[in-house]
Amino acid sequence: MALPNYEKRVNEMKNLLKYSTDEQKVGTWIDGKPIYKKTIIISNTALSAGENKIQHGISNLKDCIKNEVMKPGGIQLPYINLNSSNNLNTGTFVSGVTQTEIIIRIFNDSWGSHNDWYATLYYTKTTD
Repeated sequence: MALPNYEKRVNEMKNLLKYSTDEQKVGTWIDGKPIYKKTIIISNTALSAGENKIQHGISNLKDCIKNEVMKPGGIQLPYINLNSSNNLNTGTFVSGVTQTEIIIRIFNDSWGSHNDWYATLYYTKTTD
């Protein structure tokens, strides 16, 4: 005899470990609405010092409940380096996610030429 909701929970766990540029339903939020997940590839050429607004292409986004931003090589945001010995403060972090954009702030353009970044957003939708 199968446990209630067992297959549904197994599929949710599999989706949590799967990263894709396609929208996936991965769970349920505290209000009972579905949680979706989507990974957006951000070209390194799209980022520069200051505030960067990147279109995420998610329709009907209501609330972004979590974000993970990383680049190959193990750097994950937020990345902040405060070095008082030479007064060089560098850092990169997500300062917000709106209905249409991911906002990434970079201090002192410390990244140079690197690979693309990957932003994975977990969110609810206005249509559910």
